[in-house]
Amino acid sequence: TTSLTTSSTTSPSRSRVELEARRLGAMSCVEETWFALALAGSDATGVDPSEEGVRAVAGLYWRLLKDAGVGGGGCGVGGISSSDVGTRRLALLGAVAFAPGLVKSLWRSLAASLPASETLPMAAEGPSAGVGAWTSPTLSRGVADVNESDLATVGLFSLAYAHLLLVLDDDEFFVAQRPFTLGEQRGIAACVNTLVVRTHLGDKNASAPDPERTTAVRAAVALLRALETRDARRAFAPPGLWLAPAVGSKPAPVAAAASSLAAHLGVTSGDSTPGDSPDATAASRVGAGLLVDCPHALAFDYRVEVFRQLVRDDRARAGYGPQAGGVDASADADLGQRTRPVADVYVRRGSVLEDATAQILPLGPAARGRLAVRYRNAAGLEEAGIDAGGLFKELLADVCASGLDPNRGVFTCASSADNYVYPAAAAGDSPEGLVLLELVGMIVGKGLYEGILQEVRLAPFFAKAVLGIPRTLDDLPGLDPELHRSLIQVLRYDGDVADLCLDWTVSEEHLGAVVTHELRPDGASKPVTNETKLAYVHAVADFHLNRRRHDSNAAFTRGLSHVVPRAWLRLFGVNELSQLIGGADDGDVDVDDLRRHAAYSGGYTADSRAVVMFWDVLKHKFTANERRGLLKFVTSSSRPPVQGFRHLHPPFTIHKVRRDDAGGGTSLSLATFFGYGGDEARLPSASTCFNVLKLPNYRKSSTMREKVRYAVTSGAGFELS
Repeated sequence: TTSLTTSSTTSPSRSRVELEARRLGAMSCVEETWFALALAGSDATGVDPSEEGVRAVAGLYWRLLKDAGVGGGGCGVGGISSSDVGTRRLALLGAVAFAPGLVKSLWRSLAASLPASETLPMAAEGPSAGVGAWTSPTLSRGVADVNESDLATVGLFSLAYAHLLLVLDDDEFFVAQRPFTLGEQRGIAACVNTLVVRTHLGDKNASAPDPERTTAVRAAVALLRALETRDARRAFAPPGLWLAPAVGSKPAPVAAAASSLAAHLGVTSGDSTPGDSPDATAASRVGAGLLVDCPHALAFDYRVEVFRQLVRDDRARAGYGPQAGGVDASADADLGQRTRPVADVYVRRGSVLEDATAQILPLGPAARGRLAVRYRNAAGLEEAGIDAGGLFKELLADVCASGLDPNRGVFTCASSADNYVYPAAAAGDSPEGLVLLELVGMIVGKGLYEGILQEVRLAPFFAKAVLGIPRTLDDLPGLDPELHRSLIQVLRYDGDVADLCLDWTVSEEHLGAVVTHELRPDGASKPVTNETKLAYVHAVADFHLNRRRHDSNAAFTRGLSHVVPRAWLRLFGVNELSQLIGGADDGDVDVDDLRRHAAYSGGYTADSRAVVMFWDVLKHKFTANERRGLLKFVTSSSRPPVQGFRHLHPPFTIHKVRRDDAGGGTSLSLATFFGYGGDEARLPSASTCFNVLKLPNYRKSSTMREKVRYAVTSGAGFELS
């Protein structure tokens, strides 16, 4: 072991790569694993590696991984093709990741050397409680605080454990807790999170870190993303852990952060050229690394502001005005009505999808501009209504409702009660299905671009596809829980898997016929064995989550990308993307926030008796579904803006409808006034174009509740209101 390590250190890089490539070509992955254990001074019987052995493994394999391309790509080195280098990299990672106890030994060595907390509780208590409990104090400057001798251990541990997490299912992670306990997982997450976040928060005026430290940070980013993605699906750490390293640091100005991120993505802010914007200098100091590598360290509301700024800059650069009804419309611009539309969209209520496909889909990226919507009734006549946002929001809702209808066969609803939707795999097999998927993606993207919430809840595994996050075996329950259970049974089978008579194929029913797909070339003639069952299980999951759904996922994402670049959406996690599209999971309306930002007209004020009664009924007498229904009745959308009703344009307005306006005369008996006589009989109505609720001057709370509830649930269209 000593002589081999020494020769690897002193021989030229090219010779070492050639020798190592030949050696790997002659050895199986199992033999490579035994070599790593022997180098560490351990074996598979439970003997712990020595500290010297762990550092020897870290030094050798980190050098070999860098030769193979740490980022996973890698070009040909020493006459070896890039595909061979990639294969060699996977063999190296597999050797370290699957060697019994080696990953755990790497973590213990690193935790002792930095030093860092090897394990952390779920809830910190006592004098040291607070955000400080979820950070590594010795990494206050990030990678700059890591000793040069520890860089190889940081890099190798990060890549090897990220590799292991790809095949580590939830039962092993949460139940068996192998190879780490949940306390150790939190310790690892806190250390890696602090390392990456504090590196990006470091002194921007300091000289750039050397390539060795930069490479170690890139490896740590891979592990951080794997851990944070797993925690988002099933939490093992408190939410404060991910935010802790950035707590106390002043976030960059939103405009500067957006400009920096746009520059990183190859886009400059607005119509300016780099350097002529007042934010250009600030942007150069901010850097985009924090937003790219660890956006979770910044508050969700802050990232929403950055996203909105990216949209405003993009709109200014393209020369478009704000969409009426969107969060960027304002009273100064007549709520977007004077903005020149890029298209006039005429929609027949019975043919919403057909008309949207013919008029909106061909716009492509131009759909970022204002769309002026007009509805036509069954007689072909244009309905009464001015599009100050209500008609546009109605169009978004109608297209999504029709396109996402499972009976159409383009989208499927998850079997759970969460109402998650995802594209049907078979929808990608027909041109018509691909067109509808692209249209719905475009409409969802338009809603995101304008900040309008929609009643769309993407299944988590599908949201991962939109964000470009790998889907693994643990994502399969969201698609097919029964298939997932069957695969886990195969994985845990104690006998000879060959007895199950499995081969490398999967079958599905399509258009009444059974279609067989091969997972490997000539898979029908290759049996699954105990040695290959792990690869088989993951291949089946990969087929159903990725390969089979590739075309349908790509069509939806293509439509969405016409309006919103996917890179912008990577500011958010899977659950956050769902919140950005459709609001919080509970979906309830914050009545207090709505009341704070409401306006009044026609004689009503905030203190009017009917107004006070209305807010009381809405908050205490209506259910959450009825509150959402009222919001949809008035604004055409059942979801409030992501950051609250201060972003609702025009504001939610309550307009007084006088009794004489209804033709009932001007007199009102004293008995009625004091609540003993008959009350106003007219139903409330709405002008959704302007977010106006036309509320009669009811005197009784019971009448208010009955009439408003009836109007909300009656389903009247624009003409009836």
